[in-house]
Amino acid sequence: MPCYPPAQPQASGTAQYTEDVPVHVGALWGCLVLSARAHVSLVRVDPARALAAPGAVRWVGPGDLAAAGLANLVDPPAVRPQEPLFAEGYAGYAGQPVGMLLADR
Repeated sequence: MPCYPPAQPQASGTAQYTEDVPVHVGALWGCLVLSARAHVSLVRVDPARALAAPGAVRWVGPGDLAAAGLANLVDPPAVRPQEPLFAEGYAGYAGQPVGMLLADR
């Protein structure tokens, strides 16, 4: 049976996936930090305890994106209504990302 041409790498087992790529020296791992509650005001997020954990390197939040000139959006507005990558000032649902912890292990 002929294979659909774009699916040939997957069908033959030669496709390379993210898990197949070796981790580069100096690479960091990211872990999203999620809101524990819905419909809450976020006055501030204090990452001090997380940053004290072994291997913790940096906290990234909405202010860091703005400082780097990046939009705090999951997708461009043309794709869907604007949704923030990190909640800022208000978390609308439990599990909404409020930031990301970067670590070296």
